[in-house]
Amino acid sequence: MSDFIPEKYSQNWLMQTESLEALTRKLEHELRISQSEQCACFRGSASRRGEYSCNEEPKLNTLIYHHYQHLAVNSSPVMHEGQIYYGTEDGYIISFDLMRLRENWRSRTKARVKASPLVYRNRVYSGSFDHNFYCLDTKTGFPRWSFQTTDWIFSSALAFEDLIIFGGMDKTVYALDFKTGKEVWKYKAEGWFIASPTLWKDKIVIGSRDKHLHIINAIDGKPANKIFIGDRIHSTAAIHEDIAVFGTVDRSLYAIDLRKGEILWKADVGGPVVSSPCILNNTMIIGCRDGSLYCLNIETGNKDWVLETGAAIHSSPVSDGKNIYFGNDAGRIYKVAADTGLVLQTKSTDDQIRSSALISDSRLIVGGIWLHIFD
Repeated sequence: MSDFIPEKYSQNWLMQTESLEALTRKLEHELRISQSEQCACFRGSASRRGEYSCNEEPKLNTLIYHHYQHLAVNSSPVMHEGQIYYGTEDGYIISFDLMRLRENWRSRTKARVKASPLVYRNRVYSGSFDHNFYCLDTKTGFPRWSFQTTDWIFSSALAFEDLIIFGGMDKTVYALDFKTGKEVWKYKAEGWFIASPTLWKDKIVIGSRDKHLHIINAIDGKPANKIFIGDRIHSTAAIHEDIAVFGTVDRSLYAIDLRKGEILWKADVGGPVVSSPCILNNTMIIGCRDGSLYCLNIETGNKDWVLETGAAIHSSPVSDGKNIYFGNDAGRIYKVAADTGLVLQTKSTDDQIRSSALISDSRLIVGGIWLHIFD
């Protein structure tokens, strides 16, 4: 019996094998993107949409806890497996048990921590104003490694394919190996990175003080595009399909078509914007220093509604899928109907609310001078 295989069968087998390998690579890639999305991080996901799923919406009825042993909590809290992680103005990264309402551990840095932590593979990652980026054990807070930059770190990290990616005030976006902290790549710009990186497919989207929106290949750090906006960007972009939306300190809101690399629309507002947008359905909701919360249609830029609160809004709004939650500098916390802008509930505090809220079922956790937990 001959072992000869006709060439056409050999070619078919090779084509099928290559097709299967390509499909496997695609599925693995999509899985890694999904894992990045599901990490505990700033704005609830790597696409930075500010969305939380919950069985029961927060009602803000009862303040069950407030934690004040620090100068302030401007870092937005994140949650992983029932534990809250956040930074403080007196230089700590904190782990807090939400069920037991008690601190697990605190790990000290040498300066204030404004960045929101990232939790990835049982490690907590956060930058500090001491110019260092830290990796801590989730259970103990014990430092695994630190990485030194040359300026403050405002930016909150994301994870992609075992890379930890964040921006710095030294005009650099860094990608570090999650295990070792070794630099894998870095990307230089002409202005500070105060905004946090956002994941769009396999690319990083991040605005800078150099008036550009930078699009960077997440794997190797090579530039994919650089879109001139003309305004300084502190706001972290949120992704809706292939559109990035954000605000600028030059009193404008933008939507960018990422596929075309073009400005889709620009809308003027009454003050600087450092808040980051929440995405719900086909709208973006964002706060402004003029004291207003704006809701705009993502495709057209038309304003659906505007809510005036009377005090600057630095806090980035979040959604439970139906309602919007945020705080302002007068210490008021709001629950607003997303479709109409109608105020459903407010809670006054003797505080200045600047962090984004965290939603955990019926509980709302938000930082100011205190860490407030409402049920």
